[in-house]
Amino acid sequence: MEAWSGFPVKAPQLQQILGGTFQANPSYELVSIEEISSAEKELSQWLNEDSDLYGVLRPRENSRLGVKSVCRETARLFQQLQQPGRLPDSLVSGASQTINQDIVELVLDGVLAVEREGAMVWGPAAFAAICNG
Repeated sequence: MEAWSGFPVKAPQLQQILGGTFQANPSYELVSIEEISSAEKELSQWLNEDSDLYGVLRPRENSRLGVKSVCRETARLFQQLQQPGRLPDSLVSGASQTINQDIVELVLDGVLAVEREGAMVWGPAAFAAICNG
């Protein structure tokens, strides 16, 4: 006899959010590899192994966020979205579901915020803005 696993769970479906308003999370500062201290570099040997690596997003004071490594493309997007605005045309023109998924992940990871009901939200607070169901 099989054990009952509970109520059926419907996986949430991602909304197309590429037309939304986004902003780089102001709780992070973007730090290039060149700006990272030698002590920090020693702790992260992988910094020199990734040729596409731009640097890290370092949490500002009074933030509970963690340090995140970022590639050059993500760093460029983070710099372009210092003020709330639309995603660059070069990113969304001819965009695929993969690009939408990538932007959703950046919002859920707290790298970017998306506007919902007049407020910029990111991480778990952004779930309703990016998922149906």
